[in-house]
Amino acid sequence: MNEIAVFQMGKCGSSTVIELARKLGIHASRAYHPMNPVQAQYSNVISMVREPVIRNVSAFFHEMAGTLAVTGEGYSQVLLDEFLMSWDKHDVPLTWFSELFQPETGINVYTEKFNRKRGWSIYESGGRRILVIRTEGMTGCLASAFEALLEMDLGIKDGFEVEHRASDAERPHGVGDLYRTFMQQAVMPEAYLDRMYGSRYAKHFYYAKELDAFRGFWSAPR
Repeated sequence: MNEIAVFQMGKCGSSTVIELARKLGIHASRAYHPMNPVQAQYSNVISMVREPVIRNVSAFFHEMAGTLAVTGEGYSQVLLDEFLMSWDKHDVPLTWFSELFQPETGINVYTEKFNRKRGWSIYESGGRRILVIRTEGMTGCLASAFEALLEMDLGIKDGFEVEHRASDAERPHGVGDLYRTFMQQAVMPEAYLDRMYGSRYAKHFYYAKELDAFRGFWSAPR
């Protein structure tokens, strides 16, 4: 069976994965914890990893779109304070693999080697094959990772094009403008960056030099 459960923490590129599966004629569906009985029988699972700060910013704008739409256009310290102090889901990427992924799959990613150079690794547990892949650079290696997961030649090259989907930056009612300006101007406190990039999650999936680059991005206006 080539059905794939796309089991991830959210805002990590699941639409890209599902779009490639569609191109290949493979059924892939988003899965949540706990997986429904049908998805729990799938022998193939894909989960994604994303740099934690941008993942949290993306989730914040997605979840708060209705509220943010009435705050006015442009970036302000008030919006950054809202993200840092009022939104309460910053630890999701830091805890998701231990609190939700491991109980569902039986895989402790932190005791398993992850191929940071390649950007993905495959694990096996309980009759399942599980692909964990980084969102960054994913379209450049996703086809190869798919072939490795399914153990077959799919006849598609890396770097495929996917159907355009509206991103956080393109959402209506002014939120897109807020998102774009936030991404250009928001400067994150060092304590927050230490918390995110000093985490076991960040250090496991990213090289130190990559984390330094992420930190540099958020340490000054772009």
